[in-house]
Amino acid sequence: MFLGLFRRKPKTVKVNPVRSKKHKASVALKAKASNGVKVAKKSKTKKTAKPKLKPAKKRKTKKASSRIKVSAKTRKPKKKKAATTSRRISKGTGKKAFAQVIGKVTHYFPRVNAGVILITDGKLGIGDTVHIKGHTTDFKQKVSSMQINNTPIKEAKKGDEIGLLVKRHVRGNDIVYKL
Repeated sequence: MFLGLFRRKPKTVKVNPVRSKKHKASVALKAKASNGVKVAKKSKTKKTAKPKLKPAKKRKTKKASSRIKVSAKTRKPKKKKAATTSRRISKGTGKKAFAQVIGKVTHYFPRVNAGVILITDGKLGIGDTVHIKGHTTDFKQKVSSMQINNTPIKEAKKGDEIGLLVKRHVRGNDIVYKL
């Protein structure tokens, strides 16, 4: 009579809801086996067939004759922006100065603080003021020393590649303006 009151209840096994169905079944079998209960493995049952969805309706496509074709003759080629030869410079001084692009920096020698400049337009002489501008470079200075092949010169013309003494670090492709 009293034996029924003190009987142990079977343990319930909490299964992580993220796990797969096969994993849940194997965990449940292991839990029952650990309680001393013999459990026969379930045979694989056939899955119930899910109702098939109706195929999506095909979209109507326009005929090729109604499309407008753009031939290569009607397209206009994009024009490349030409390098400006003059530029307006004013930095809070109230003075408006116009600068002319005379070249670009091709190399820098840090031990002697010299930049190699290829003159593409105009002339450059000692005493002229230049503005060197690049991605991280932006300063003005007077030309104090110029050389071609270690020979000092007073004036450089278009096509010359000169060595210019600079007061700051310059980088390749920095643009050189003459003020």
